[in-house]
Amino acid sequence: MIAEIARCLEVNPSSLKSDWGSDANDAIHMLFELEEAFCLEPTKVGETIVLALPEDLGSEDQEALAKALRHWYRNNRDLKDDELTRDEYVAWKDSFKA
Repeated sequence: MIAEIARCLEVNPSSLKSDWGSDANDAIHMLFELEEAFCLEPTKVGETIVLALPEDLGSEDQEALAKALRHWYRNNRDLKDDELTRDEYVAWKDSFKA
């Protein structure tokens, strides 16, 4: 049913999900799931901890995620540089398909 509603609204089904959690414990467990699914690794860059894909992308899903992350980075940067409005950015996220 969610997939059909998302198709009609032309949005990603995950954007309709309401149970993402609301605290740090929920967030870290979601990140643990991403680690398992995509081999993401916590890495220290300077004094900042970031999540990184392995250098050798071993699957199509990892490659698709890397491409999507680059797209997200560019749009987030454009938002900060006032090249995208907040509404345009939110609309892009809601409609994005990797």
